[in-house]
Amino acid sequence: MFNETANLYISEGDFKICYEKYGKNESSLNMKRSAKRGDRFPLWTGVSGRCFPVFMSPEDVDRILSQPDPLTPNTIFKKVPGKAKTTELRRLGYSMSVSEREQEVSSAAAPIFAASMQAAACMTLSGPTSRFPEEMVRPLIPMLKKTCLDISLTLGAERSALSLLQNSE
Repeated sequence: MFNETANLYISEGDFKICYEKYGKNESSLNMKRSAKRGDRFPLWTGVSGRCFPVFMSPEDVDRILSQPDPLTPNTIFKKVPGKAKTTELRRLGYSMSVSEREQEVSSAAAPIFAASMQAAACMTLSGPTSRFPEEMVRPLIPMLKKTCLDISLTLGAERSALSLLQNSE
């Protein structure tokens, strides 16, 4: 569908775990990026990590953002930019990153909600920055958000509470 890799992450404590790698959506191109099923990363790393803290208590966010050591020169690990990115995700319903967890990898992510309206998971699209720049990613955002909306509704989330996944951007 996207011709880049789609991964589904869940959170467990202060970590995110790659729960599923969508093989049929994995890039057919030679150079690709994906986490393997079961890969475990600190919750604050990369764009998928933003999908969980944005819906946590301020105390938990402060605790999570106090842990990081940068993984790349673009890692967002300070509290102020980290909080700004999570606020942006809450407003837009998605977030994007370039080389935050891995050099030369661009990603976009959107949250998936359970009936409790907590972020139960998130879906990411990732690819090499050379062919997955922001101008290529932006047109995929509505489909990414729609997919996350559909999964959220299946999990029992109320449509009326999911406006962030329904807005046009």
